[in-house]
This record gives sequence, structure tokens and C-alpha cells, in this order.
Amino acid sequence: MFSDIVLKTQFFNTNTIHEKLLSCETRIRTKPTESISDARSAAEEFIKGVLDSKGIKIPKGIKAKLLKLSSAEERQLRCLSEGFITEAQSEILTKIRRSGNISVHEPGIKSNTQKAADVFELLYKFIAEYITKQEVKFISPLEEKYPLFELLPIGNYEVIKPLFEKFSFDIIPSYLCRRVKKDGDIEMAIIRRFRLEEKEDMRHEREILASNEVRKNYTDVSFEPIKTEEIESSKDCRHRYLCYILGKNTFLMSEREKLKGLNLPIWQKLNIVYEIAETLYSLIDIEEGVSIHHRQLSPQSVFITVGRKNVHARVGFFEYAKIKRENEDGANPTVMRTKCFNEHKDDYYKPPEFRDQTIRGNENIDWEQVDVYSCAMLVFYVLFGEPVVNADKEEKYLDYIEDKISYELRDVLEKIITMPYGNRAGINELRKVLKREVARFEE
Repeated sequence: MFSDIVLKTQFFNTNTIHEKLLSCETRIRTKPTESISDARSAAEEFIKGVLDSKGIKIPKGIKAKLLKLSSAEERQLRCLSEGFITEAQSEILTKIRRSGNISVHEPGIKSNTQKAADVFELLYKFIAEYITKQEVKFISPLEEKYPLFELLPIGNYEVIKPLFEKFSFDIIPSYLCRRVKKDGDIEMAIIRRFRLEEKEDMRHEREILASNEVRKNYTDVSFEPIKTEEIESSKDCRHRYLCYILGKNTFLMSEREKLKGLNLPIWQKLNIVYEIAETLYSLIDIEEGVSIHHRQLSPQSVFITVGRKNVHARVGFFEYAKIKRENEDGANPTVMRTKCFNEHKDDYYKPPEFRDQTIRGNENIDWEQVDVYSCAMLVFYVLFGEPVVNADKEEKYLDYIEDKISYELRDVLEKIITMPYGNRAGINELRKVLKREVARFEE
């Protein structure tokens, strides 16, 4: 964490300062009002440490009042008058203290995450410059590419890097993160940020509902989707964060070079897509009268884990999932359907009737027909590094599959990608063929 710079000091209260600053840093995004209060406490502790390091002990009771060292403001003024801090640094501390005073003394007034980030930046630079005796322009070297806010921790997870080139309101921002557990092990995760300002945006809710449904019926799910946890946030936080726990040696399938670098034999490549198809199949009729359809399946929503003997695939990112219950269409179906179509209209992993939106007006869309097309595109992606994007590549790839793998796999893929909506082979048929081919090539 950025707060670890405090550990370079030799103050009597270094550990306390570090604890307060770390609490400030890790609460910025999730509990901004508490974060600002922690910043105030960290600044006050730092001034105590500065005074003590200069031989000025802070007494207790009436003696502190007589020496004008009883309040945080008096201690700060003493540091300024003695030349321990500059006028500019004193102004920064005053701003931090006043921001914190609002959090402490006026609890009805809530802060926002950007204000908490600004306060932390002020405090961090003050402490870092005092310790290093040098001007600190940037907290992170990635600030040349991203605003500082996007690089700050999310709860106890340290952001390694954002997984987007530039923030846009059209995307759900994702971050590659890590957390040091109590036993010292490192836990990797991908965390996604959802906005709460849009009352009709149910993507966060859909992800939670789908995850809960899977957990409730986990014994019936062949390859359980990636584990999801919600990071606790306070009511004054405008965002909610979902954490996708990664196993060791796990990456997104969209990281094409990593996947290619594994140099997998054909049976392992086929097994990756088989596990995806098996997952999708097990989510259909997951319990009586309930089915889950993913609706945005692509390399960006599949996690690859490299084990000692095999490579496994886990499906994630269910924020557009359709949780279909008999006699219940769910809340705000029109709104979510519109978002789903609009945000994926140029996605080659979607079938033609989805991209041109000809099925958009259907009252009861068969989402299995959409998901099975996406799954077929993943077969081509795993084998050739891209989906089918034109007729020439379609014929070339299908010929290769017939020649190197089997006519049966070619046949089922052809039925999926060339047949119109409503007439495609289903996920179960694709699953069965993939399972047979994996077993045959593994022998």
C-alpha cells in the first residue's frame, strides 16, 4: 500500500501513524466519510511524532495547556514556529484537519469518494515530502496514464493496474488487485465497479442474484463459475464493488498472448471450451423452474486457471444474466434488455440477430440460442485466436476442424453459426461433442 512509506520513519508512534494512514487509504472508495476522519487522526499522530523527534515531549493535563500543546492546532503551530514544517505544509494540515472535523463533529454531513481521495493525496504528499526531503509530484508511476483515484485501493485490495485503457461511462471498470491475507499469502482478484446513481441499472443486482442462485445450487453445477464477493461499502459511497477471487496462475481468456504462450495440445484447448459449455448447460434448469443465461459470453468473461496437470475455465461476469423463472419475467426487463443490446451490438461473439437487433422486440427470447452461438465462437477463439468474422474464415476454420479434429465437431459448429435463430443446435449437443473429442484426443 502507499501508506507503507510511513514505515521509513523512526518516530515513537510510527506504527500508529501507519495504522491510521492505512485505514484512511483503504476506506477512500468504500467508506469515504470514515476515510477523511482517519486522515485527520493520521495527521495529528504525525505531528506528535515530529515534535517528539525534535525533543519536544507532549505532557498530559494542565501542563500541556500551559505549554500550548493540548490541541492538534496548537501542536501544529508549534511545529510551524519552530521551523519543523513549512507554511505550505501547515496549510495542508489545516485543510485536512478541517475536513476531518466535519466528519467527526457533524456526522450528518457525508463526504464523497473524490473528496476522500483528495484529502489522502494531500496527506500522503505532506508525509512523503517530510520523510524524503524531496518534492513528491506523483503517488504512483501509473498516474501518467490514469487519474490517481483509479489507482487507490479498493477496501483491503491493492490495485495493481486498471484493466481499461480509459474510463468511459459505457464500461464497468475492472481492476487487477491483490490482498495480503492474515497468513501472509497473496490473494489475487479482479474487482469491478458499479454505479448506483442509475436507478434502472441492475447489473450489480443481476450479478449478485446469479451468484447467490449458483451458491444455493452448487451441487448441480458441474464447473462452478468464478467465486464472487461483495466488498462492504457505506451508504455515502456511490459505487458498489464486486470482487472475483482468482486462483493461482489465473488470467482472463482475453489475454490472448498468455493463452497462446501455454502451447496447449488440442485436447486441452477443447477441454477449455467443454468446461464452459458444461457450465452453461448446468445453469439451464439449475433448479425447478429456474434457468440462468449469461448473455455476454466472450473471452473477457472467462477465467483461465493453469493447474499442475490441466488448464481449467471458469465463467464470470454475470451482470447481464437473465435469471428466468417460470411465471416471472423479473424486474425492469425492458431496461436491462435495452442495455444488453446497445452495449454489445458490435460484438462478434453475439449472433447476427443480436447484432442487428432483429430479435430485440421478441416477447420471449430464447437466450440459450444466443449463448450457444457465443460458446461456438469461443471454440474458434481458443483454436485460432479469434472468432469467425467473415465467410472466408468460417470455411477455412471449419475445414481445419474437420481435417484435424472431426467431422462431428465441424457439423455441430456449422449448425450453430450458420443456422438462423431458433434452429441452432443447443448447448447440450455442443457439450456432448466436445466431451467426446476431449476424451479421444487425451488418450
